[in-house]
Amino acid sequence: MYVDDIMTGADNVQDVIELQRQLTALLQTGGFEVHKWCSNCTGSLAHLPQEQREDISTLSIDANDTIKTLGLEWNPKTDMFQFSVKQAESVTTKRQILSTISIFFDPLGLVGPILTTAKLLMQETW
Repeated sequence: MYVDDIMTGADNVQDVIELQRQLTALLQTGGFEVHKWCSNCTGSLAHLPQEQREDISTLSIDANDTIKTLGLEWNPKTDMFQFSVKQAESVTTKRQILSTISIFFDPLGLVGPILTTAKLLMQETW
């Protein structure tokens, strides 16, 4: 869990529903209302009101649709994580390099080697 995003999982739909119930109850005691639930298993969302689910009207049936969470992009159809990097349109400055490096939040350490290389590149440019 980080700020307002959480990613978790379970072995079966019943465990997911119980986890949702417990998490919702716990956060409601603190005055937080949980919304934008999304799952790669539609059965785990069937009991939730529509206003608590991720707006699937913004998601088409395209296999490349992703949801941003915890600094990552998650594709619920393929259950895979991915990162998107925008191509620079102009001459890159040291400030832009530092800004780009600091954008990434990687709690799972999936892109640690890439970020380390980028930070070393930043040191060399200084």
